[in-house]
Amino acid sequence: MSDNFQSYSTYVPQGNEETFSRGPQIREEMPIHRTSSIAGVMTESSEKNIDRSDSGHDTTTGGWLASARSTTGRAVSQADITPDTLISFDGMQAKASFWVSEGRLSKGADGSYTEGAGPVEAPQVVQGDIAPIPDAVMEGVNAALEPLPQSSLDMITAHGISVALGHQDDASLTRRFAQVSGLELADSHERLTAIKAVYQKQADHAIQSRAGVSAADAPEFWQWCRTNHQGQLQDALGKQLHAADVSGYTALANRWLSSTAPSLNALKAGGIPVRTNGSGVNECYIRGSWMTPSAAARAGLV
Repeated sequence: MSDNFQSYSTYVPQGNEETFSRGPQIREEMPIHRTSSIAGVMTESSEKNIDRSDSGHDTTTGGWLASARSTTGRAVSQADITPDTLISFDGMQAKASFWVSEGRLSKGADGSYTEGAGPVEAPQVVQGDIAPIPDAVMEGVNAALEPLPQSSLDMITAHGISVALGHQDDASLTRRFAQVSGLELADSHERLTAIKAVYQKQADHAIQSRAGVSAADAPEFWQWCRTNHQGQLQDALGKQLHAADVSGYTALANRWLSSTAPSLNALKAGGIPVRTNGSGVNECYIRGSWMTPSAAARAGLV
């Protein structure tokens, strides 16, 4: 096992970093492991002897169209596909709108959906809020991914996004990584844990430095995203992993801050006086007045 990937889990993003990479540089195609959700139940299957065209897309009977489901699990015909229809590619189930942004689906002027040209590679110049990861740290990520066949990177990335959204657990990702890399489960778990640490720190740094979410409130924020805004979180994850663009997280954080009162611990950590008044209500002191944290949040004062 390469020994130069283990140290990057201690990486702490800095605002003035100059050298960076935007993501793993490995690309190719492989047999598909599919995970689908019907009525909230996740099922997994593996397809062997898949006939692929030169584009690398699945050309077995049915393909992506057969996977189209409504949010309640009902099969959806091609004519009835909407931006919210759930469709599976390469082991990941996501909304049609997401697959359009990824290039896997194409939406016509009449609103119909057809298969696209393929995954969209990150452009050389990306518009957005770029949070660079230093080359030295990215080298560690690539070293951890080195045992993977090049064809499996997109599938592992999609599976990782599914885990981050709460659709699957870490153990399922570890098993898949071990299967396609040929490594032991313990080795696979160690590599995935280190990779996750890099991207989690990048995301945490974005919401804290750009939007002002405190470290104490970060766990509550991420749970809010998974529970209430999965589509937007999925888009944000895709931007981060493909282009180091954290603008999706910033937008979510600003939305959360405008509607959610910060915790007392977060207010204290920010140097804001807090108290519990005679009625047992928590208050914070801002701009010469005592008010509830929720009132301060609605007014945009915290």
